[in-house]
Amino acid sequence: MASSTAADGDDEVVREFGPILRVYKSGRLERPLGGAAVEVLETAGAGHVFHLFEPDGDKAKELLDRMVTFVNGAGADAA
Repeated sequence: MASSTAADGDDEVVREFGPILRVYKSGRLERPLGGAAVEVLETAGAGHVFHLFEPDGDKAKELLDRMVTFVNGAGADAA
């Protein structure tokens, strides 16, 4: 895993999922191959896998929309 020379260490890679996604110590996410910007989505008051138990809920729909956007690479610049 790579790390940058940032003095505070927040740019250290803590998880890497092949060429698809890097997770940094600061919480920043990056798609090394390009594509849509990645944002962290925290759903207050929702438990783990809440989207499976209430798939028609507003929070589940928002999560699914963001996942679809990420997978499809929406917002990516056309080459």
